[in-house]
Amino acid sequence: MNAIRTTHKTYEFSHPFSLIGYAQSFLPGRYSIEIEEEVPSGAGVLDFSRVKSRLYFTPQFGAPVEI
Repeated sequence: MNAIRTTHKTYEFSHPFSLIGYAQSFLPGRYSIEIEEEVPSGAGVLDFSRVKSRLYFTPQFGAPVEI
């Protein structure tokens, strides 16, 4: 059985920004980041490896949108 942990962080940007690997720039606003990590089966030490990251944009009005 793999141990999995998920962490959440929220950042607010006041200016447009860009990320490596994305052609478009991102609007200013609040972004939530969800990072999922796991320890591979059989690992003797809790050494978490990143499995998945999600970025959510929260517009001023409406529900968050996964990017």
